[in-house]
Amino acid sequence: MAFKKITTTAEPTPAIQTEVEQHVGEALKLTGAAQTASRELLDWLRVEFGVEKPGQRLAEYRNLKANDFAKEVRKRRPKGSSRISPSNVSELAKVHKKYADAAKTPVQRGCASWSCASPSL
Repeated sequence: MAFKKITTTAEPTPAIQTEVEQHVGEALKLTGAAQTASRELLDWLRVEFGVEKPGQRLAEYRNLKANDFAKEVRKRRPKGSSRISPSNVSELAKVHKKYADAAKTPVQRGCASWSCASPSL
């Protein structure tokens, strides 16, 4: 004779259900905003710097330091492109900071909960 293990889980209370739904909604908004920001940044790099194939490092720009970001852009530009000027390097650093900071999770920004407002781009 085979025994079946029966487990039960408690139904969440209405308050817990509401809180979970709220957090899921916030997480979905943050994810959507991060995807939009990433597309914006990569489109800008394509139009302004000719970066057609960003590669994994640029696609994960938020994990790079500004200097490494600029180096990666230079590396990904088409062969024979003109050099990146100092003002372009400065602009890349500013744009990287703006988008990388916005891509941080609330906890990475020092917020204690998901209810912290996401910085706008």
